[in-house]
Amino acid sequence: MQHKDNSECQKKDSGPRVPLLLKANPPECEPEVIDAEYVTRDSQPDVGRDAHQDDTPASGVANDNFSPISAPLRHLTASSGPDDINAAVREWATGVVGLPPVEQVTARAEAVRILKALGMQSAATLLDAALAEALAAGPDALDGDVSMSAGRFAPPVPWPDPVDGRELIKEMKSFVRRFVVMPSEYAYIALVLWALAAHAHDCFQVFPILVISSAVLRSGKTTVLAALSVLVPKPFFTSNATAASLFHTIDLFHPTVLIDEFDSFGIVNEALRGLLNSAHVRLYAFVTRATGEFSTWAAMVLALIGKVPRTVEDRAIIIPQQRRAPHESVERLRLDRLQEFEPLCRKAARWVKDHAEEIQVADPAMPSEMNSDRALDNWRPLFAIADAIGGDWPRRAREAAVAMSKADQEFDEEPATLLLQDLQMLFRLRGDDRIESREIVRSLVSMEDGPWVDYNRGRPLTERGLATILGLFRIKSQKWVVTEAGRRKWKRGYFLSDLEDTFARYVPAPPVGPLPKPTEPTEPPQAPQAPHVPPLPEPTGQSSEPPQAPQEPQPKPAKKKRTNPILPPPSRPRS
Repeated sequence: MQHKDNSECQKKDSGPRVPLLLKANPPECEPEVIDAEYVTRDSQPDVGRDAHQDDTPASGVANDNFSPISAPLRHLTASSGPDDINAAVREWATGVVGLPPVEQVTARAEAVRILKALGMQSAATLLDAALAEALAAGPDALDGDVSMSAGRFAPPVPWPDPVDGRELIKEMKSFVRRFVVMPSEYAYIALVLWALAAHAHDCFQVFPILVISSAVLRSGKTTVLAALSVLVPKPFFTSNATAASLFHTIDLFHPTVLIDEFDSFGIVNEALRGLLNSAHVRLYAFVTRATGEFSTWAAMVLALIGKVPRTVEDRAIIIPQQRRAPHESVERLRLDRLQEFEPLCRKAARWVKDHAEEIQVADPAMPSEMNSDRALDNWRPLFAIADAIGGDWPRRAREAAVAMSKADQEFDEEPATLLLQDLQMLFRLRGDDRIESREIVRSLVSMEDGPWVDYNRGRPLTERGLATILGLFRIKSQKWVVTEAGRRKWKRGYFLSDLEDTFARYVPAPPVGPLPKPTEPTEPPQAPQAPHVPPLPEPTGQSSEPPQAPQEPQPKPAKKKRTNPILPPPSRPRS
């Protein structure tokens, strides 16, 4: 193909490359001069950036590249006012609601592309609102089947009549209890409050990930996700996804993401873990790629066997699902009949619509029993929903938060935190101001319910391992001198004064009042009575001489004569 020699149209090597469909063609260049796929930012002026580009069509390409359904949006320009944009979007939505689901998705993606070319960052939210408005205005035209005609990611049509919040949350809880056995009453409360808060997702700046975990399979995790898909807006159910496919879906459709089998692909996927972490705070819920910036702000549910990564767990409300007992019975949730429960989702949408302003400005009171800032941030949206519902739900929500947060702390198996907890307890039991490193290791390894006996790949914790973990907190061992059997001896270990600040920062507050100091810590018969933390007192004075006596002849084994120090190697039979 022969190109015109136009110096103004030559591509420059500098400047980021952007897709052609998002930019306007340079008026001084013929179409064949432009790369078929990419152009540089310097070779094309941005739509709406310069005064002479204010009347450039939003699409920037030939009109026959778009479907006729996008005609109302193609007349918009960068100088179009809010009234013109709203009118065009409403006209577009009126023509889209009657399309089949596949064509709706295509038309919506095309409309998002057109509006983003105008620099509109909330294009997807605006289009969803217009679709919901069009559906609410004329549901009779859709033959009564609102949800299926609206497409997979269409927002729920709000219930036509006002909804009482207490009756709604009661219905939602009864629905979940009908099909799912959960570990406690607190789990039901957390689940339904989270589902209702998902409808008000854009009212919050921080939103928790909901984690449904279990120790083994067949514990009802998938059933929980199926029940949630009935209650939450725009559910997007997947059992495997890459980070790229997920943030593209979130940026286009802003769904509620329900991920099953997360342990099979998500645990080792660092990119996906980073995406999940970014979705926790709205201000940082973006990922950047060469083609632009994509939103990751979405309500997310993860179901898995085992535990999520520590960074995800810190941003989550965790429900430890368990297998149903023989005496527990529930109904079977038919996946082909989920539409029977669609009124629950529509009622939730209506209740949130009527209380959105109250929820958005809410500043709920926080329980004094919760001392973790991240846990308080995770539960704040659920407290706001409970306060808006009223009745006894504010109290029940806070009781559930305290109980479930306490359970998470008790099962916190991070090695560094566990070590600090056990080390603090050891100091309190012994009542000493310093403990030798080897005695700390022996005491930790002897704990029956501790992880230290097989901490290092099946081998017990060592003094070097102890120093490595405490080194994370910038704590180093110290030396001191003791006198044993009339001789001075150096010992190495840790001082309580060096650990007190770290205990205060990382270890939950101990029970009120100190533990009583053991009255007989040095009596030999008492040593085997405390296997979990065996007292290992330092020998002092004359009382320690009898145990040391047998150790004096220890050098004798070294004086044994070596028999046959050099022997010829045994002859090997020839094959």
